[in-house]
Amino acid sequence: MNTKAVARNGFSLLELLVVIGIIGLLLVILLPALEHVRHQSYITKCASNLRQIGNGIQMYENENAGNFPRTVYVPTAPLTAGTGVNSPDPFTNGGPSANDLTAGIFLLMKYEKLPPILFICPYNDETSYVADSANLTGRSNFTNYRQNLAYSFANPYPSTAAVNAGYRLASNLRSDFAMASDMNPAWISRAMSLMPCKVHPTALWRRPTVTTTSERAKMYYLVTGMWIGK
Repeated sequence: MNTKAVARNGFSLLELLVVIGIIGLLLVILLPALEHVRHQSYITKCASNLRQIGNGIQMYENENAGNFPRTVYVPTAPLTAGTGVNSPDPFTNGGPSANDLTAGIFLLMKYEKLPPILFICPYNDETSYVADSANLTGRSNFTNYRQNLAYSFANPYPSTAAVNAGYRLASNLRSDFAMASDMNPAWISRAMSLMPCKVHPTALWRRPTVTTTSERAKMYYLVTGMWIGK
């Protein structure tokens, strides 16, 4: 009896396993490279944000007798944040409370026209940040600084002890003075090491600490000399 060859359709189980194994091997090789590219893009974006914020600070200083952006300052008053959001004027009664840390940074958007997206760190994997509204009419602070502000800044409202130690934010600072950084928890210790004089710890303000991951193992900071370090 004659038999006819049966046409084989599809792959055998062995062939499928081989293909799956090859794909898995390629993923093992390619994923680290792709993650490295993503990480480098974060670094570039973070550095760009900080540099543009630094340019905004310099513009504000040039327009305000060399002073760092800040609202009402009372050396003996506690630090505050997020007050006076719906006040039309940040410097009058009804505006942000004295020593409002976020209101000072908001001035860069209100008067120097920096876009809100600049204040969002690209490392957004472990936190959730969204850019503030571009409509700043009738406002003197971030809508919600816990969501709209992802960077740390040197405190423009130093305590009396810090002032007595020589701390003052102005355009005549040393070029290696750290004035802004991303949210890495190393910010305080690293910034303190860059200070031109020993200052009281409350002379620095840091955004809420987040868990450090391997992706965020390094901190990126902006110094007065307008270069980015890590």
